[in-house]
Amino acid sequence: MKGSNVENTNREKARTHENNGGSDQDNENAALSQKVKNANLKAATSQALIEKILRVTSIIKLKFPELSKFLDEVPQSDFDPKHPKISLKDLNAYYQSLSSILNKYELEHRGK
Repeated sequence: MKGSNVENTNREKARTHENNGGSDQDNENAALSQKVKNANLKAATSQALIEKILRVTSIIKLKFPELSKFLDEVPQSDFDPKHPKISLKDLNAYYQSLSSILNKYELEHRGK
């Protein structure tokens, strides 16, 4: 009888575990999958911001070289692969800053 009670208890535990989201391995796999998705999204977003920064930088260098001094204000070491801890917030702030400088300059000097 004791063996039968143990088996019933184990079955109940297994059913409860399944009803609560599956195995620990399933939960670990789901968490890992979410981390990979987040990393991929961050990488894609970082790449998009870097491309935008390069586009604005190219416009400044080609059309408005007098604004190149503003490019030097942001230390290039910030974008060195040796320093991969640049956040999306930092990239976005730099992009917004460059865009603002370029847009303001274009408005002020349009038609001159």
